[in-house]
Amino acid sequence: MVGKGKRQVHSINNTVVGDGALAANSGAGANTAIGYSAQHVNTIGYANTSIGAYSMLNNVDGFSNTALGSESLRDNTSGYFNTAIGQASLASAQGFDNTAVGRYALLTASAGNSNSAFGSAANLNDSSLSNVTILGFYACQALQTIVFKLETML
Repeated sequence: MVGKGKRQVHSINNTVVGDGALAANSGAGANTAIGYSAQHVNTIGYANTSIGAYSMLNNVDGFSNTALGSESLRDNTSGYFNTAIGQASLASAQGFDNTAVGRYALLTASAGNSNSAFGSAANLNDSSLSNVTILGFYACQALQTIVFKLETML
């Protein structure tokens, strides 16, 4: 561990760099927290990687998440299998299997699952939608919620 924070007594295989990073950990392992307060309140979440100030700040027991960029996956507490690349991408996420690439991508997607967004500020108007793909700079910012579902292709 490098930086100020709680000594990791009951955990194994964690990498911690930064003041306040992984500070509340009480037994989780296989986490990488790099940056000021990265995974700050994580207690039992495991196999998470967060790089950037406040990345995965509020994670408690979420697992197998990747957050690259300041405030990425910031408010995730229990979500899992999420990937956030870019400043504040997936910052409000609580779901699982979401992918956001770009600054503020899926910023307000709090409850949806299996969503993908690629592009700066590509976001959902309805934070509870699932199985949606968004492509492009500011895509879906001004649109009303429209859901297209392809049930079967045969």
